[in-house]
Parts: sequence; C-alpha cells; structure tokens
Amino acid sequence: MPPAPSTSSPKPAVFLDRDDTILNTTPRTALTAAPGDLIDPALVEVLPGAAAAIARLQAAGFTVVVISNQGSVARGLASLAQVELINDTFRKLLRPLPPLPVYYCPFHPKHPGNAFGFPHSWQKPGPGMFFAAAADLDLDLAASYTVGDKVRDLAAGIAAGLRPDRCFLLATTGEHPRLAANPAALPGSVQLCADLPAAADLIVQHSSNM
Repeated sequence: MPPAPSTSSPKPAVFLDRDDTILNTTPRTALTAAPGDLIDPALVEVLPGAAAAIARLQAAGFTVVVISNQGSVARGLASLAQVELINDTFRKLLRPLPPLPVYYCPFHPKHPGNAFGFPHSWQKPGPGMFFAAAADLDLDLAASYTVGDKVRDLAAGIAAGLRPDRCFLLATTGEHPRLAANPAALPGSVQLCADLPAAADLIVQHSSNM
C-alpha cells in the first residue's frame, strides 16, 4: 500500500546562508591557504548573536534551514567529509539548539578537472537547494524568508519563488555598496540588514503582522 498523503500544512522556513551569515568565515580564513573557504574545523566560529537569532526564529514557528555553496570541493581544496565535519562542528557550537538541516552544493562549473566541476541546479543563484529542502521538509516557499551575505543568496531564493521583500542581504562582507552600484542585480524591495540578529528581528516582526 502507498503511504497515506500528509494531512499537515506546509511550514514556513527561514533559509540561511552559512558562511558570513551564521559563521565568521571571511576574516577567520583571510590568512590561510584557502581564503574565503572554511575547511579547518579549528577556525569555525559562530558570529555574535547568531545562535540567539536562530533560536528566536525557531520559537516564532519557522523551520530554519542552512543553504550553502561549497565550491571548495570542486576546487580540490576540501572533501565532502571535510564539509560535513565543518557542518557538524558548527551544529555542536549551536547547542542546545536542535541540529539544523544543512543543504550544500559542492559543484562549480569553472573547475572541470574535478568530479564536481560541472554546472548543477543546487549552486546558488540556482534554486535547487530550496526546492530540495521544501520537498524533504514539507516547507511553504511562498511563506518563507531567506538571509545571506551575497546577492546570489537572495537571487536563489527569489528564483525559488520567495518574495523579494522576504529576502535579507547582510552587510557582513560588503555586498551593500556593490548592490547600490548595480541596483538591477536584485529587485529594490529586498531588505538590507547589518547582520543575522537584525534580520531575525525584522522577520519575526513581519510574520507577527501577517
């Protein structure tokens, strides 16, 4: 017999980029052999206020999902096991929060000599990870939000069907001036925030007024 169809309603989610949204990545890796790529678990550091922000989103009824490009695998700088180790490490640092579901894309088309060196729908700004998470976790994309530090993070959410005004671009890696210089890169209704705690405040406030 096939399984009975689910009678539950799809849940709203907040999709979070990992590096420089939850984790302090760019400054911590700047002087390493792989600047910008977090491949050493000893360098994993949760940004100030990020854990409390995630807890607040969960308390407001959101499923919090991590969505991350990890092109370091395609570049030959990290293995899948190393990426998983980084993910396990930051989950431990976020305790007592429940472990967050993490979706990541190891593919990158600019490195064809690697087994992961080809285009993939999961690579942001493609929406593949959002669609996969929605299917796996029974999520309502139209009622969801996304937060990231790069334009591609928001573009991926918009491509997945999220409203632009539910997409939050952080100032943690300097994307605000770049977006101001190229406003056509994203719809003008995207939200600009200093950091994840500020975005969480706005998301909770917005959702409570719906």
